[in-house]
Amino acid sequence: MKDAPGTRDYDWWLLAILAAICALGVVEIYSATHGSSLAGMHMKQVRWLVIGFVLMFALSRLDYHLILDQAPLLYLVGLAALVAVLLFGTPISAPSAGSPSRFWVSLFRCQKWLN
Repeated sequence: MKDAPGTRDYDWWLLAILAAICALGVVEIYSATHGSSLAGMHMKQVRWLVIGFVLMFALSRLDYHLILDQAPLLYLVGLAALVAVLLFGTPISAPSAGSPSRFWVSLFRCQKWLN
């Protein structure tokens, strides 16, 4: 089994571009929400970006064969989650009248832990 990747194994240019795109998104959220009731939403975005980057680097240290060996089980778990949303989900109004979907379906109301 191969050792976990070192810092030289990362594509640093790709990560720099990814960080620049994420920073642009944070700036856009800040400029769209400052001075409104949604002020401070950019900090929530920054928190989720930090969590995402930490998870990305942590998962990149794993040997992908560990995940690959579990692929059939992970596929079944994903299908079960889709069926659970279909059977037990709560219809939610579409975000706009011009939306192609008539309603969104949510199994878990995530507003509590997203705030």
